[in-house]
Amino acid sequence: MKPSASSKIKSKTQGAVIYLSQGFFNGRPTWHYLRVNKLKLPLLIENAKKGEIDVVDYGNILFSGFGQNPPDEVKDFVQKKYGTN
Repeated sequence: MKPSASSKIKSKTQGAVIYLSQGFFNGRPTWHYLRVNKLKLPLLIENAKKGEIDVVDYGNILFSGFGQNPPDEVKDFVQKKYGTN
């Protein structure tokens, strides 16, 4: 996946971070909510700036899909479950 500049940190939970990664796969916009170990987060961010990454190398995919942004139902669920903004 080729990340976009709009990837951002959402919430910290028990030594992990819930991270919303937004980018492109085969030219299509994608989004992924990841649970990333906070020690791997700097590496994820650094490598994302350099180019394409495989998000599973950095954490567990909680939710993902095609489109610019996650659907409101997914955002609401993640916010309630993980206390994200």
